[in-house]
This record gives sequence, structure tokens and C-alpha cells, in this order.
Amino acid sequence: MKNIKSIVYLSAFVAAFFYTGVTKAQSSAEQEKAKAKFDAQVAAKYNERVVANAQVGSLICTDAHGKYVVCTGSDYEKVKGFATSVPYVTINKAVKGEKPNEFKAIASLQGGAIKAGDRVCASTVAGQVKKCSEMDVPYAIALSDASADATVIKVKVLNLK
Repeated sequence: MKNIKSIVYLSAFVAAFFYTGVTKAQSSAEQEKAKAKFDAQVAAKYNERVVANAQVGSLICTDAHGKYVVCTGSDYEKVKGFATSVPYVTINKAVKGEKPNEFKAIASLQGGAIKAGDRVCASTVAGQVKKCSEMDVPYAIALSDASADATVIKVKVLNLK
């Protein structure tokens, strides 16, 4: 009886040891698979917000497919905001020491010289803003003047929805 008890204990120990080894191997493989999936999701999210040719102050839009692009003034684009960092674009994110709705913008003289107080909107020059005409939808108000193309100006984003 004592020998049978020993054999049962030994069998239970071997079975438990073997089972633990299998589950550790499985969980390790599952962990690697989960890690790879997470890394792929992070990479996809990062790549979604990397915008070619963007620079700080570029006006960023989404195109007809919802992809972030530098605004070109197309009717199919939806203005999202100003790039506050690159290459991973953050949009309308307050910079330390500045007001939360004031940003740098790259100006185009396409609609004429921009003066402080003028309303600005997307220009057909990629990523730049222009002085709005009566037909344009303004996105921000200029807080400084622009007398040359590609001048960086300060703007205040309007609360349009």
C-alpha cells in the first residue's frame, strides 16, 4: 500500500511538472504573439500620424479617405489643425509657455498680405494658410502680419464645429 501511494504521488508530481512546462511554453508563445500584435498596432497608429512634407506650422487635413495630409485647399479635405510637432504630427497641441489655442502657421500671400486680425483658411499652397475671401471658410485669426510667402505667423484657432 505504501508503494502504491508513492507511485501515485510520483505520478502526480510528474504530471504536474509536465503540465506546468507545457502551459509555460504555451503562455510564452501566446505572450510573444500578443506582443507582436501590440507592436504592429502601435506602428500602424504611428504611421497613420506621420505626414509627408509636414513641418511645424503646416495646416493638416484629412483627405477623402480619412488619411492625414498637408492641406492643399481641396474641397475633399477637412481641416484638422496646425502641426505642432513632426514627423509624428500632433495637431493643435499647446506648446509650453503658449496659450492653448494659439499656434504657429505658415502663411501664403495667395489671398493678399495678411494683417493681424485677418481670418485665414487653407491655401492651395500645401500646408500654408491664406487670407480668406468672402467665399472661404476661416479656420483661424492671424495674430501677426505676413508680408512674404512662407512667413511663420501666429494664429488663434476659431472654435468652429
